[in-house]
Amino acid sequence: MCRLLRKVDLSRFLAWMEDFDREPDWVALDIRHPQEAGAYVAKFGRERWLAIPYNEVRQRYQEVPAGKTMVILCDAGTRSYEVQVMLEAAGKKNSLVLSGGFNVIRRVGVDWLPGA
Repeated sequence: MCRLLRKVDLSRFLAWMEDFDREPDWVALDIRHPQEAGAYVAKFGRERWLAIPYNEVRQRYQEVPAGKTMVILCDAGTRSYEVQVMLEAAGKKNSLVLSGGFNVIRRVGVDWLPGA
């Protein structure tokens, strides 16, 4: 079965990061290494930023909140799509992928990165 990538464009994601009220049902799902993701959880709170490493998502997918749209983030977007497919197979169908992931975020330069 062919699955279609459901993605969010960068401008919409960045607008959300500036004002979480724009998309109140969104939660970022950061699938990078805990050393990379931890600062984001600390800065934005677990209600907005959930960190589950890529290699643990299959075992921990129940931690993904029901009724929320997960914006899945990795460094480039490839692993995010794999997680989107896995979550869909597990019945969690509300997810979006930020194509290009953190590589794109870093290139555009934003002031909300932890440590910025």
